[in-house]
Amino acid sequence: PHMARDARAREVCGLILSQPVPNIMPEPIHALAVQASIDLLPVWAQRMHRLRSPPLSRPLVRAGMFGIARTLRWAFK
Repeated sequence: PHMARDARAREVCGLILSQPVPNIMPEPIHALAVQASIDLLPVWAQRMHRLRSPPLSRPLVRAGMFGIARTLRWAFK
């Protein structure tokens, strides 16, 4: 109930979603992580902040992040 779409929320959202990627290699991973973070928001919060998580892309985003997470877990063992 305390979540609002005010100037401060828009600024933080803009900073998070437009964070520059240091080079082109991790750019697709970054884009996937951003989409996954949007996907984690409740639908009402996505609507409030005018963010989109197309239903048809959700399984692909989730599978992609699962693969990245598995790879990172393996790399840090």
